[in-house]
Amino acid sequence: MAQAEYSGMSAAIQGNTVSRRRLLAASPAACLMAAVGGAYIAGAEAAGATEAETRTPLEALFDRWLVLDAEERRIYAESDDEDEHGDATDRKIEVENQMRAAPKLKITDVALMILASTDYGLFGLSDEWREQFRDEARVLIAA
Repeated sequence: MAQAEYSGMSAAIQGNTVSRRRLLAASPAACLMAAVGGAYIAGAEAAGATEAETRTPLEALFDRWLVLDAEERRIYAESDDEDEHGDATDRKIEVENQMRAAPKLKITDVALMILASTDYGLFGLSDEWREQFRDEARVLIAA
C-alpha cells in the first residue's frame, strides 16, 4: 500500500515541531515553570504575609497578563475574526513588554516573566531575552 507524503511544510515550521526528544528535554523546565506558577498563584498569603508586603510591580503586571491571556484564549475560541485575534494578542504583548522593562525584585519575577514571554512554554525565547532573563536571575540569586 502506497503512503502519502506531505512535503508542504516550510523549513521554519519543521524546525519547530515537537519530537519526543524535545518534549523530554523541555520537561524539567516545564516542571519548574509549573511549580513557580503554582507557587505564585498559591501566593505568600499561605505564609501569613499580607499582599502589600509581598507584591512586586511585575506580579501586578502578571495578574493583568493573566486576564488578557484568558481574554485572548476566549476570543480565539469564539471568533474567526483575524483582526480581533490580532488585537487581543497585541494587548497581551504590550503587557509583556511592560513586564520586560519592570524591575525584577524576586527570582519569581524572572520566572513569571519567562512564563508570560513563552506563553507557558508554547514559544521560545529570543537570544536577547534569554540573556536578559539569565542576567537578571543571576543578580537575584547572588543577592
